[in-house]
Amino acid sequence: MPASNDTPEQNDHEKSKWEPEAWLYFIWIVLGFRVYCKIGYSTNPASRYNQLITGIPERPYRIHLLPCLTVEQAKLFESMFHDHLQNYRTRGEWFSHPNARHLSKMMHIKMSEIFALFHTFGYQTELERIDLDGDRPVFHANGFVSHVVDSDLPTEHDGSQ
Repeated sequence: MPASNDTPEQNDHEKSKWEPEAWLYFIWIVLGFRVYCKIGYSTNPASRYNQLITGIPERPYRIHLLPCLTVEQAKLFESMFHDHLQNYRTRGEWFSHPNARHLSKMMHIKMSEIFALFHTFGYQTELERIDLDGDRPVFHANGFVSHVVDSDLPTEHDGSQ
C-alpha cells in the first residue's frame, strides 16, 4: 500500500468536512397547551416537510435538522431517539409531554450521546434550527405552556426547543 503524504492534521480536517446523505428531523408543533415533536429521517428534509404539513392540523413553529453521514446512521439515530422517548410517544413518530421543557431535556440527553459518537470518529456536527411560521408556545417558568402567540407577532418568550 503506498504511503500517504497527508499529515494527521490534514486527515482530521478532511474528516470534519463531510456531506450528509440524510438528516434526522425534529418538527415542533403546538396544539392547545401542549408541544409535540415528530422525529424522523429523510434524504430530502424540505420535501419531507412539505409532505408532512398537509396532514397536520397546525403549522409547525420550528424544525431542527441533524445531518447524518449515511441513511443507515439516520435510521439508527431515529431508532435511538424513539427508544429513549418511548414513554413520551403519543402516536407513531410524535412525542409530547405536558411539561415541554422536560421533553426537551430528555431529547438533549440523547443528542449529547449522538454528538459524542460523532466526536469519537472525528466528525463535527451541530443541530440546525429553522424557525417556521406556525404559532409559538409561551412557557411558564416551570415549563408548561401558558398560551400561544401568533407567529407574526414578535416575542421574547417563545420555546427554546
